[in-house]
Amino acid sequence: MFRNLLWFLIGGAIVAFLVYKWRDLKQRTTPAAVADKLDRTRQSMGARISEFIDTAREASTERETELRDALGLTEDGQVTRP
Repeated sequence: MFRNLLWFLIGGAIVAFLVYKWRDLKQRTTPAAVADKLDRTRQSMGARISEFIDTAREASTERETELRDALGLTEDGQVTRP
């Protein structure tokens, strides 16, 4: 008898969990929720791309300065040392 009650409670817990997950999935897949998720992703990607471009520009400028110093060039391309 206790064994049957245990299995009944386990089954009830599984069903409750599945119903909870189903409702959550249903809510996340509404058109408004999907549009909101896409908008947040777009904003996040835009920020990451902008940050990447800024970092690449800084690194490029820094590397150009290092190369100019190593080759003895001025900003206008003139050689400063033999």
